[in-house]
Amino acid sequence: MRFGEARSEPAYRRRWVLHVFIRLGLVGFFGGTWGTGGASATVEPPSAREVATLYATVGRDLKVLQDAKGLEATIELWPRYRWIRINEAIATPEKRAETATLLEGLVTEIRSR
Repeated sequence: MRFGEARSEPAYRRRWVLHVFIRLGLVGFFGGTWGTGGASATVEPPSAREVATLYATVGRDLKVLQDAKGLEATIELWPRYRWIRINEAIATPEKRAETATLLEGLVTEIRSR
């Protein structure tokens, strides 16, 4: 390979990056076809039931973490959880996708503690 020549990314790297974009909800932002061989990669937003179940699960997990490690472990997580108004959050597909992303971030932080 010479300097300045384009180097193609391995297929596994393109698939991994696409997977990350899908999980973050960025596929539509980038046109939805990057790395998919021209096929449109649309991701359905979670259903209202899925978001409500995730919301309840995060609440239970926060309580378990607080009981196990004390209020100090959850003091900054509770306000973020309580900020979510679940009835408003499940009203539209866009809000459901945004809320699911917030809740998944909380799950990640809960598991890391």
